[in-house]
Amino acid sequence: MSQPPPVPYASMYGSPNGSDDLSHLKTLAICHWVGAGLIGLISCMFIIHIVMGIAALNGTFPAGPQPSGQPFPDKLFGWMFISIGSAFLILGWALAGLTLYSGFKIHKLEKRLLSMIVAGILCAFMPIGTVLGVFTLIVLNRASVKSLYDQKAAESK
Repeated sequence: MSQPPPVPYASMYGSPNGSDDLSHLKTLAICHWVGAGLIGLISCMFIIHIVMGIAALNGTFPAGPQPSGQPFPDKLFGWMFISIGSAFLILGWALAGLTLYSGFKIHKLEKRLLSMIVAGILCAFMPIGTVLGVFTLIVLNRASVKSLYDQKAAESK
C-alpha cells in the first residue's frame, strides 16, 4: 500500500506555486489605482483655498471688523492662502501620480522598491492610505512575491 504524495506546505504567506500571490498583486494594483483617484480627488479641495486667496487679493473677500482697529491684511492673507493651497494641491496630485504609477508597476511586476517606498509614504495618510500601505508592504515582503519579481526581471533580460 503506497502512501499519497505529501501535500506541499501552504502557509499564510501564500501558496507554493504563487497563484495566490498573483491574485493578491492584481488586487493590490487595482487598490492602488482606486487610491490614486481618491487622493487626487481629495487633493482638489485645496482649490477652494486658492480661490479664497485670489478673492482676498482682488478685495472681494469680505473682511470682518478688526478688534484692534488695524486694517485687515488682505494681501498677506491672500498670498498665504494661495501659496499653502497650491503647495498642498501639488503635493496631493504628486502623491496620486506616484500611487497610480506604483499600481501599474505592481501590475507588471516591476520596481518593487519604488512600490514599497510609495507604500511607506501612504502609511502616513489615515485611514485609507495606512491600510493600503500596510497591505502593500505585507504582500511585497513575502519571499514568494520577491521570487516572482526576480523571475520577471530575469525574463526581461
